[in-house]
Amino acid sequence: MTQYFFDISGVLNYLSYGSRFTGIQRVVVTLADAACQKIPAGQAFISYLDPSRGRYVAVPYTRLAGGRLTDPDRLRASFGMRPPLSDRQKPSLRKYDGKSMRALYHAVRFDLYAKLGRGKYQRDKQTSSRSLSSSALFNGGCPDVRPFEELATARDHLVLMDSVWGNEKALAAFQAAKDSGIVVHTMLHDLIRSWLQRSSRMT
Repeated sequence: MTQYFFDISGVLNYLSYGSRFTGIQRVVVTLADAACQKIPAGQAFISYLDPSRGRYVAVPYTRLAGGRLTDPDRLRASFGMRPPLSDRQKPSLRKYDGKSMRALYHAVRFDLYAKLGRGKYQRDKQTSSRSLSSSALFNGGCPDVRPFEELATARDHLVLMDSVWGNEKALAAFQAAKDSGIVVHTMLHDLIRSWLQRSSRMT
């Protein structure tokens, strides 16, 4: 039984600090979703580099079906990712939008004041330095996540549509997949349509 894996590493990385998909990310998730709908259940997976584990992992597409993959807020929630800082911080730090170091400085100051018992700062918990300094990419919000190498076998397909070429860990995972006999497709966006048509005949 041939399995298909669609990489969204770049999309998930971007959602840790961006509130909406870029144009190319919208293309990636829309095409991955469309392709997975053509593949029998149990053979379609979404894969990504999980920085919290330091591993390349995958989750069944069924966990992200029904519009979760193509909606940035629902996708973020599916992986237990916090909203971007600008979407969650209190007005007391909004004036530091675009100035992350100043925001972190003032968050540390607020934490200190809260520990000293100053009520105003104790109430402002969402501006804590912990929430500001942590990228909070993945915190266990999506079960069924498994290491890629435990799921994929020789002659399975890994489809790369995302822009992660500067990420050495992702590149190493792709090379390891290829070395283990997995067919790795590096997609050019003007050729994706023809690949989808061909893949629908392969399943």
